[in-house]
Amino acid sequence: MSDKSFKLNISLSRQTWEKRTSLVKLIKLFTDAKVDIRFIGGFVRNALLGLPITDIDFATPLLPNKTIKLIETAGIDCILTGVEYGTVTAKVEGETYQITTLRQDISNDGRRAKVKFTDSWKTDASRRDFTINAMSANLEGEIYDYFSGYNDLINGKIRFVGRAEKRITEDHLRILRYFRFMANLDFQPASAESYNTCIEHAHLTKSLSGERIWSELRKILSLSSQIKVIEKMINDGITSHFLPQNVSTKYLVRIYELADEHPSLNAIVDQPIVLLGCLLKDKEINIEKIAAKLKLSNKELGELSKLLSPDTKMNSKMSKIELNGRVYRNGRRQFLSKLVLSWAMEKEKNNGSKLNDDTWLKLVEKAASVKEKVFPVKGRDLIERGIPEGPQVSDILKSLEDWWVKNGCKADKIACLKRL
Repeated sequence: MSDKSFKLNISLSRQTWEKRTSLVKLIKLFTDAKVDIRFIGGFVRNALLGLPITDIDFATPLLPNKTIKLIETAGIDCILTGVEYGTVTAKVEGETYQITTLRQDISNDGRRAKVKFTDSWKTDASRRDFTINAMSANLEGEIYDYFSGYNDLINGKIRFVGRAEKRITEDHLRILRYFRFMANLDFQPASAESYNTCIEHAHLTKSLSGERIWSELRKILSLSSQIKVIEKMINDGITSHFLPQNVSTKYLVRIYELADEHPSLNAIVDQPIVLLGCLLKDKEINIEKIAAKLKLSNKELGELSKLLSPDTKMNSKMSKIELNGRVYRNGRRQFLSKLVLSWAMEKEKNNGSKLNDDTWLKLVEKAASVKEKVFPVKGRDLIERGIPEGPQVSDILKSLEDWWVKNGCKADKIACLKRL
């Protein structure tokens, strides 16, 4: 069957890409060389849905070594992203575009594939995860749909290309991507069979790197309108393979509500660690173990530890002195996160009551305006005053700092040193 038989009767507007000068420059490079190249995956899907387009990827039958030569000869930076899989990245005017040679996956261990390059667009499409991601579009905007992805797109269905079990065993991350696309697009499973296959094979996610799991999880958590998808993942045991079994969405629901009711909180709520903390709060957990599993950075581990520390529970009627001290101890950004989580916890305790919302909001606004203070005394200040180097300096410094914080972080160096 020829490629033409898979061409849809609809097309993408060339304006979708002709506004980007860097993209036009890259496309001209291939067209001048008379090389076939198409937009693939998320670009086509999002363009058809009218959604923002972030990543723009291409496919071509041109072999990787020839793609590299074509790009570099034109004086364009070429990054060997995954050349063994046929993927290179062209950097044009600061914008990056991935270009992958059409390929067939010969074997796969769930994480890495052995590939064979091909000139068949349908063969390449058949290795992709979901039908909605298997469409391609040529430079005239003509769309090729080999697995009825467009029908699934307009009907709001998420469907694997081919057998779900085969796709999942090829790449275990597809289980998490399945739920992410359900959440991101508000789609439903095309069949109960494929959904159940994800659940039955969820244990395979244990073999994935923490970075890959966290990358997908943070995207799912950020979709506030799709709390039901996260709840499905918890209830059906998906998350139990990389998070504690007793996680709950109760605080996540409340913090989403707060962000919806008070848009000024979005910058605080839209932080992956805050959303993860909502799931884990009030649970007996080993934070270091979770951080190791998800490969959190040291910064993320520190933020999560502070967020889940016992002093997270705060009173909405906190005094200015206490407020200054907490901002100093935590840093303003971290403190605001803890403050909003405490607000969400109180809201859950009071069954969603808005009784104290105004008080909490004013406290958040005050905290946001507090200038972060720096403790004015250093160890050398004590040594210059005759205190011998060693543990005594640290002990005195800590005592002075505690006094300074207790009194609102206002005293200057002279006032602090008078305490000696």
